[in-house]
Amino acid sequence: MIDSRRVERRGRSRVRARRPTGAVDLEGVAAPVDDPARLSHAPRVPGGPADAKNAEPSARERALHLQHARDRALVEQAQRGDLEAFNQLVELYQGYLFTMTYRVVNDRESAADAVQEAFFSAYRNLDRFRGDSFRSWLTRIALNAATDILRLRKRRPADPYPEWEDDSWQPPTDEADGPERAAIQRARVRA
Repeated sequence: MIDSRRVERRGRSRVRARRPTGAVDLEGVAAPVDDPARLSHAPRVPGGPADAKNAEPSARERALHLQHARDRALVEQAQRGDLEAFNQLVELYQGYLFTMTYRVVNDRESAADAVQEAFFSAYRNLDRFRGDSFRSWLTRIALNAATDILRLRKRRPADPYPEWEDDSWQPPTDEADGPERAAIQRARVRA
């Protein structure tokens, strides 16, 4: 029977030696467990990282809070029928949404279509907005619109009638020319 503890491990680094569990003082004697020198971290300082939860919000957090409050106010106004409030939301987010949708569809016209569809859909469904982040809600709508455009591209080829590209097809002739003239023209095309 093979002892699994003695199996050679190739390709792995050696296991490091265990560190002692207690701190060692200058004379090499283990310090008592309740000795503060045994602590592996600095003592807690008031105002340090442990108190970060109680600290003032950062500039980024304050900006996000102001953005959410602004969006919430504009959405509430738009829900009451204020079209100007919704237009302000469009102005705030159209550049951001265009960038996001362009990354998905990789075509400027399709990205613009996706953004337009997203704003139409958002306006029609403002009553369904739950009050979370408006930017997240609008981004999801725009990305769904961009995904729909990609699906349509796969179903519908870019050039729907490639067989019509050859020059052999001619539009129908006038009936005033008569059937004989049409037959002569068809014969010329074949030759």
